[in-house]
Parts: sequence; structure tokens; C-alpha cells
Amino acid sequence: GNAQYIPGATLNGQSPTSSPADLNPGQPGVDFISTTGSVVLPFPPGITPILVEVSLPTTTTTNVIQIIVVVTASDGTILFTGQSPNDNSNTVTGFPVTPLPEGSTITVTFVTANNQPAENVTLSVIAVHTDNCSDDRDNWHTHCHINWIIDGIIDRIIDGIIDRIIDRQQ
Repeated sequence: GNAQYIPGATLNGQSPTSSPADLNPGQPGVDFISTTGSVVLPFPPGITPILVEVSLPTTTTTNVIQIIVVVTASDGTILFTGQSPNDNSNTVTGFPVTPLPEGSTITVTFVTANNQPAENVTLSVIAVHTDNCSDDRDNWHTHCHINWIIDGIIDRIIDGIIDRIIDRQQ
């Protein structure tokens, strides 16, 4: 399977030479010019993901030693806050095992070893989501297309899981 980049990332406090495409693993990464730099990832309309992991892949050398992940609902309610362990793993897990409400966003901020702006930041977001769900009340079927959003480490996902369709009888 191919990695699916989550579109619409907003960079705050980045270098003028950095763009959201630089966040993709295998790219050079984003350099920030502010110590309060952040990445905001909105989920597209109709997407209600179950987050699995947010991390900085080890494909670039970065000065980031910890990441902080905040998930916010469209009404501004904070649904989750997590910080990676202080072990340079730059990985946050432990998200709720329920779908996030439609319109949720992920905000990632950075702690650096030298209290300088973050450098060479790439981002991996692994989430399961259901979309294209339609409730056919005449037949009492719910058809949901299960996809994996993978922005990053695709070797962890078995190709056969991608694009599986579940037909669930109600």
C-alpha cells in the first residue's frame, strides 16, 4: 500500500522555505523559526478517525526530544492531550479507542534539547477511520468503508488490511 498524506496541514512558525509537503517521511522535514512552532492537521469532512499513533519518524535527524499532541473537536473541546516519553522516541499513543468527532484536528508542538526552534520535522500519523457510511433503513444495513490513513511508516500495516470493506448487519 501507499502512504496517504493527510491534506491540509497548517504550519505555524515555520521557516519561509518550508512547506507542508516537507512533513512527509522521506522529505527533508520542516524547519521552524519560532520555539512555539506547531503543525495543525484537520481531518477532512466525513472522516471520524480512531488515532493509533502520532510520531516523528527517524528518517531525519531532528533536535526534537518530545512532542505534545492535542486533539480538539470542532467546537473547541479538547478531547486528548498526550506527550511522548522523555526518551527521544517522539511517539504519542494511548488515544481513545473510539472514533473522534467529525471536524477534529490534531495539533503537534515540539520540545527541543536546546530550547531552540524545531528542525527537520517530519510527521507520521496512523489512524483507522470509517467513512462513506450510509444507513439504508429499508434493508437495515450499514455499509462502511474502512481505510487506513497512513502518513509515514507503512511497513507496519499489512497490505491486505488496506481498503477492506465491512458489511455489517444491524
